[in-house]
Amino acid sequence: MTRTNGRFDRTVERIMALDSSVYGDERERAVFMEAATFGMTIGVLASLAVALVAAVLGSLLLPMVLIVLAGVPGWATMFYARRRGVDVTDLVGRVSLRERAGTIAVTFGGILLTLGAMAYTVFAGHGLVELPSVDVVGPDASGLAASMVRGAVIGAAGGAIIGLVAATVGSRWRRRRTADAAVDDED
Repeated sequence: MTRTNGRFDRTVERIMALDSSVYGDERERAVFMEAATFGMTIGVLASLAVALVAAVLGSLLLPMVLIVLAGVPGWATMFYARRRGVDVTDLVGRVSLRERAGTIAVTFGGILLTLGAMAYTVFAGHGLVELPSVDVVGPDASGLAASMVRGAVIGAAGGAIIGLVAATVGSRWRRRRTADAAVDDED
């Protein structure tokens, strides 16, 4: 495996912390890397799905941003691997076209459907599905929809704060429990 020692590579190594104990033993590391790949794949598919929905509703900028963002994990993977002497396109080339067909169909099919919905919006002046106009922002907004949006924003903020506190407390609890287990093993 090729290693480079430029500033960029040292920064990436610091961010990745591949020598950290968080990756566990070889089996845990392999499963973690598989899980990370699965998560990345779901993220890409979710970005494409949301881009399609936004395009159907008549948005033009959001679908383009989401399509570009869906490509970022793949581009970053190829860049990282290339810097370490691994050619991802060569690895992918080892798989038959038949095995890759589903991935190609979903990815490029999603992009083409999104672009088609965007083209419809450009030529028709509205999305495939027109949503009713509802005033949910501003101090004068009132009614059920405005209350629901405000409640969702406040609830999401509260949930994020609770999640942060739970993650911090859980991390400290696990660290303390691991330290206690290490002390018990010494006895």
